[in-house]
Amino acid sequence: MITFNKGDFHLKQICTTLKAVLRTFRMANTYHIYGLSGTSSRPQVFITAPSIPKELTNLLLRSGMKINYRDGVNNEGAIIIGLRRDVRKSIPHSRALLKTIIFSLEGKLTIPDDFVITGLSATNSDNIPF
Repeated sequence: MITFNKGDFHLKQICTTLKAVLRTFRMANTYHIYGLSGTSSRPQVFITAPSIPKELTNLLLRSGMKINYRDGVNNEGAIIIGLRRDVRKSIPHSRALLKTIIFSLEGKLTIPDDFVITGLSATNSDNIPF
């Protein structure tokens, strides 16, 4: 199950279509997605989960993203994923990023060591091409 903050910039559109795409996928975890405020000094992605695959962390870092994570879940046992406002500018790209994160956390995705997501550099966050 996926829940999200309906009032955050673009999250309703991102998560409504994300939920439709993932409805046939049986997830072992519950997810809550929210929006992070958009200052360039803050992380672009924040994940709170019992464990985060090293290949996911490496992918996001190789792609030039500012990330932060911590061990745990929220009070309802959900894994928390936050996306900064500039990352949420593009609904299709945000949805793809969330699918990558969720599939990785579910153990259903193998990420090659040389794979990079282009255009997500934290130093160029105001000019993300999507």
